[in-house]
Amino acid sequence: MRFRRLHTWAAVLTVVVLAVSAAGVAQSGTVNSPDTLVTARPGGIDTLDPHYGSDIGSSIFVGNIYGGLLRHPRFGTVNDVEPDLATVVPSSENGLVTVAPDGTTFVGFPIRQNVLFHNGATLTPEDVLYTFQRILITDAGYGADFRDILLGEPDINHWLEEAGIDAFWDAIQLAVQIKGNIVEFRLPEPNVVFLNLFADGGRYNAIMNKAWCVEQDCWPGTKETITDYALVTQAENPIHGKTNGTGPFKLVNWDVGSSVTLERFDDYWEGPAPLKTVIRRTIPEWGTARSLLEQGDVDIVTPEAWYIPQLVGLPGVNLVFRDESLTVTFLLLNQNIDPTAASIWSGQLDGAGIPPDFFTDIDIRKAMNYAFNRDAAVEASGLGSVIRTVIPPAVQYYDEDQPFYAYDPEKAEEHFKAAWGGEAWEKGFKFTLYWSSLVPTWEAYAQILEAGVEAINPKFQIEVQGLEWPSYIDGWWGGLSPFGGPFPVYVLGNIYTSTDASMVESVMASTGAFGSTLGYSAQAREEFDPLLALGVQTFEAEARREIYEDLQRLCYENALVIPSHVGGNVFAMRDWVQGFYMLESWRRGTDFYTIWKGYPE
Repeated sequence: MRFRRLHTWAAVLTVVVLAVSAAGVAQSGTVNSPDTLVTARPGGIDTLDPHYGSDIGSSIFVGNIYGGLLRHPRFGTVNDVEPDLATVVPSSENGLVTVAPDGTTFVGFPIRQNVLFHNGATLTPEDVLYTFQRILITDAGYGADFRDILLGEPDINHWLEEAGIDAFWDAIQLAVQIKGNIVEFRLPEPNVVFLNLFADGGRYNAIMNKAWCVEQDCWPGTKETITDYALVTQAENPIHGKTNGTGPFKLVNWDVGSSVTLERFDDYWEGPAPLKTVIRRTIPEWGTARSLLEQGDVDIVTPEAWYIPQLVGLPGVNLVFRDESLTVTFLLLNQNIDPTAASIWSGQLDGAGIPPDFFTDIDIRKAMNYAFNRDAAVEASGLGSVIRTVIPPAVQYYDEDQPFYAYDPEKAEEHFKAAWGGEAWEKGFKFTLYWSSLVPTWEAYAQILEAGVEAINPKFQIEVQGLEWPSYIDGWWGGLSPFGGPFPVYVLGNIYTSTDASMVESVMASTGAFGSTLGYSAQAREEFDPLLALGVQTFEAEARREIYEDLQRLCYENALVIPSHVGGNVFAMRDWVQGFYMLESWRRGTDFYTIWKGYPE
């Protein structure tokens, strides 16, 4: 297995990074296509509609096409916030954040003037209002987050079926209003992390042009049509492959599964970018990507750790290390599998399959945790370190004393024998474990769990299967409501967008990216959601610490997921690439606006 051959890569990489840092000076020479940047990655992108996006590949391009109200500073950190399409960051000091005696909080964003969309329309407060109304009625992206904070109830079905359209519309009208040139949000109570939701530079909460959206047959902005548009799927979304942003680049072409091409928007409000064209190519084969990089036909690639030795000393190529201290890899355990899925084989606990609720048994989940060798996972990636809990060490209130499931086959066997009244041990089981070809190291993590489980009992069978990214996304989010999708177990990265501990909601909340898709949302609503709500309403540091340590403990005790490790990335790029930077989180993607090609004088 590949992961057994990788134990030296972390040490090799350390030497490489030190060597590159010591060299530090680009060499002068001829620059291939100086106005065009070409990047290559193994997988494609999921969608170009920012309000439907959830994957990193999409966010990289959406963030260069669109703009948001706030962003993290270029060359800054994820803890810093600056204006984007708003003119200032709201605060109590500038009067744009006010709190009423009953705790109701108002946050106002003055909207930047003379900003153009790519179709020539001028940005208005009405566009911003429409954007967030569309987010609030959309059962995708950040819709649940904003419904939770602004309306007090994240579940779209509550508003469509229980509360009713009239109540939903009234709540939306109250939540977001235009006051002159200011768009004001009304929060029923203070929220520590509210501003961070906006600081994505347009990747997930991008400001849309209302008139253009309506022309494309998106939601027209009326109460009567909410039901028709709230549950529109990505496949039905009319702007899935269309864009009209305010960002520094505009879409030229999206050849699904092959490439995306962007072109400079000369009327960008901060001025035109140095690059004229950006092309992202989907190249699954490493040998092809390496050859194109060496020839200078590709400018940037992101190699897996085991390929680093092939790049050391390659003429004209620099290696840049990015410590992904906010990126955690998990193996996810689905407690409510689609009963028609082929991945559960017989669909019974008979030695030839598993039932759809197989992972509702906590002994099964604990056994899987004990059977996973986290040290081997770190060796397989070549980067990063083992984590003890559901949040990474760089995040607030990480509990370094938190107990965790260290690799222990004997304890795994003990829990397997207890699971399902002993039937799992006596009869055995079989299911499929999935990984995405977008991240080749995920295959190694899948194999590590497969090897650990199958070594305990010859009646245990795990089939490991890789999928292309679009199919993987569909399987993650599920195909048959109310089931959690067809994947029993799968590998996925969780990327924290700030160092605030509230980011744990993606795993713990009933509406979180994982909590809503892994079949434990009912438990989350009862046990986790109240603590998560208290965490964002509490401003005193030690009180917040207790809350988030409790949440980490609950995640451990319930063995909700299998935390693997904190990762990292290495970028291999031609030495003529200048101005490249990345924040701590991959979710912020690559900002092409700062990049230029050439050699410093």
